[in-house]
Amino acid sequence: LGAFALSPYLALREYRGTAGSSGNLDWFTGNFLESRLTALLLLAGALYLSLFALGNGVIGDVAPAAAWASFLPIFTSSL
Repeated sequence: LGAFALSPYLALREYRGTAGSSGNLDWFTGNFLESRLTALLLLAGALYLSLFALGNGVIGDVAPAAAWASFLPIFTSSL
């Protein structure tokens, strides 16, 4: 559904050139949202959530085998 729904938009849209310069941003956007500190905080949050997901809810306990062991009966019963 994704490519089927987006194809007419992508085919019929107008090219607008460059997205805009950073000189016309307000203070909050230019100094906070576009800063390296915000990028590092977002990266740290993404890494934290990735480790949380890989550890099945325990940070640092990367145990994908335990997760797959729970799904194995479901996979084998659908064959």
